[in-house]
Amino acid sequence: MDYPSLSHAPIVEAIIDFRFLPSASLDLSKLGSIYSKISDTYTVKHENKETQISFVVGPDNTTQQAVTGQTIGYRFEAPNEKYVLQATLNGFTLSKLAPYQDWPRFLAEAKKLLGVFIEVSGQQTVIRTAVRYINRLELSGPTVDFDDYLVAGPKIPAGLPQGLAEFVTRNVIYYPKLNASMILIQALDVANVTKDNFPIILDIDVSCDETYDLKSERQWGILSELHVLKNAAFFESLTAKTLGLLK
Repeated sequence: MDYPSLSHAPIVEAIIDFRFLPSASLDLSKLGSIYSKISDTYTVKHENKETQISFVVGPDNTTQQAVTGQTIGYRFEAPNEKYVLQATLNGFTLSKLAPYQDWPRFLAEAKKLLGVFIEVSGQQTVIRTAVRYINRLELSGPTVDFDDYLVAGPKIPAGLPQGLAEFVTRNVIYYPKLNASMILIQALDVANVTKDNFPIILDIDVSCDETYDLKSERQWGILSELHVLKNAAFFESLTAKTLGLLK
């Protein structure tokens, strides 16, 4: 289905993500060398660390907490273009922060960087492919009827007070044709609510658990299909009134 183009798309972050089979030959030094190949644009490099918390019980039954951290990969940032690449021992994640332009440009950047990642890491076997879009809808108050903006907005039983202070809905939808799942979350961004603004987060995460070799080029067909599903979820979740505000 063709959906209308939106001049004010509410995307705050778009994500393309690949997970790979673990590789014994891949180490952190190889991942770190990605920087030398992309540093003309991705000028910022950070270590990605994983924190582990453990508890040790002593002979006198006292408990001590131990916190350890280990580097699991790297984060490369392109501040001017608002791109962030995270490369880990089993994953590739590219984020495009606002302002988002369009899918073809985002996909082209992913293709370029995935080529570098494969060259450095030697990874070939994908076990999960995903597309995720986080949207933030700014709704003006002083009061808001969420049914005016969301097709499946939050419902309060008629016999209860109707002043909604917070809500989160999470639906998981399965697409057997593609062996794909969608996690669709709608939530009031409580931390940023004001008397005149009611921001809503619409978070759409579509993933496919098919295993394939990157040499097959299967990744681009899967990403295209996941992007179509993402678009369907976005447009079918919003009312005509909301879409009119975004045109």
